[in-house]
Amino acid sequence: MERIGHIWVFVPTDENCLPVSGKVDKRDIWAVWADFRTLCTNYSIHRLAVGLRICPDLADEFLEPKLYRRWNAEP
Repeated sequence: MERIGHIWVFVPTDENCLPVSGKVDKRDIWAVWADFRTLCTNYSIHRLAVGLRICPDLADEFLEPKLYRRWNAEP
């Protein structure tokens, strides 16, 4: 029997810490995670989880309740 572990993806809470390949990315951090999660459609949601790396400077989405609450639904 094959054992498959969990995969944790950690994202920073400051969009300036996101690696960018020379392009300007207008998405917020939650949208980057949501797009990544969508790309992993064949991977079990029970094995793919997100972690937030708290940075000294928080992005606006972590300061506004209606925006940071959407993280509550993430695995």
